[in-house]
Amino acid sequence: MRSRGWALAAAFCAALALAGCGGDEAETPEPPTDVPAVAPAEPVTPAAPAPATAVEPAAAPAPAEAPAAAIVPAEPAAPAPGAVETPPAAPPAATPPPATPPAATPPAPVEPATPAATPAAAAGTPPAAAAAAPEPAPIDPELAERLMAADLAAGEAVAARCTSCHTLTEGGATLMGPNLFDIVGAPVGRDPAFTYSFAMRQLALAGETWTFQRLDDFIRDPSLTVLGTRMGFQGIDDDVERTNLIAYLTTLSNDPIELPGPRVGVFVAGLAPLDYMGLQASNGQDTYNNNCNSCHGLNLEGRVAPDGTVLGPPLVGPPFTDNWFGKPVGELFAWVRRAMPPGVGAGVFSDEQYAAMLAYILRRNGFVASGVWLEPSARELAGVGFYQF
Repeated sequence: MRSRGWALAAAFCAALALAGCGGDEAETPEPPTDVPAVAPAEPVTPAAPAPATAVEPAAAPAPAEAPAAAIVPAEPAAPAPGAVETPPAAPPAATPPPATPPAATPPAPVEPATPAATPAAAAGTPPAAAAAAPEPAPIDPELAERLMAADLAAGEAVAARCTSCHTLTEGGATLMGPNLFDIVGAPVGRDPAFTYSFAMRQLALAGETWTFQRLDDFIRDPSLTVLGTRMGFQGIDDDVERTNLIAYLTTLSNDPIELPGPRVGVFVAGLAPLDYMGLQASNGQDTYNNNCNSCHGLNLEGRVAPDGTVLGPPLVGPPFTDNWFGKPVGELFAWVRRAMPPGVGAGVFSDEQYAAMLAYILRRNGFVASGVWLEPSARELAGVGFYQF
């Protein structure tokens, strides 16, 4: 009985064992089935990165760089790689349009600057004109006075002595000296057929011209004026003879330079041109306005009382100029000292104040101030005339 019981127990245990093994095999096939199902789920997960790739083109900076260009490639969206290449090409195209607006901004102001350069070129033309009318340097008053009184006929007689070495006609030959036609104002060393001295060539290189002053100095003493000149002429010491010659040489031209004349006033031989300082005239105006305008008027045209009495004669205009301009300035200075203020006589103002009032009267009559002080003395002004070059 006991052995039979053990047998039954063993059989029962075996059955239990077989039942446990069969259950494991039945569950095992199910997990494999689940595993393949998970495997497709994992490929789906890699498929999710593909959308992530799609996010990259969306976040690509190319559209941000060229928003307008991004719209163009949006049509051929199919070739994504090509679209990536197209945006780079599009930015250059997008860059020119912005460049065009800046170009539109500068042209208007900048272009006028170029026309301004053209007038500068036009301004280069006047130098040529200045060369055609060549007396740029200011002339010495003493020489100007001599030229104003020159005798052309006498100068022609002097020029006849020059024809042994020079020709005087237009296109004349070069002899022992260069041709002298149109010499006044011409460049030094202008005759290509003449061999000039080294000293003359240096003057030519410096751009010097035959001004009135240079001719006057050279004809006076050639060897002293241009050291090393080959001109053997001894010169003309006499001022009148030399000036007559220069005045005649001025006429040897198709476009002769005008001889100097007074800029304003009346030239009187033997009287020097007048000068005064602007400060003198300004000071004189203050003194005049405070003491003289009641009789001579603020405009210096004089004043007449209702009954016809002349309170003060005019200090400008024909009545004044006709009376004074042919005389020395010293006479007007003496009259100002006597007449201003009226009825009082000299001694009210200092001589410097009278000279200042005289300078103001001169300015009102068209004379130009300079850097030379008007002397407060009738004696000093006795040699000064009412004219300026």
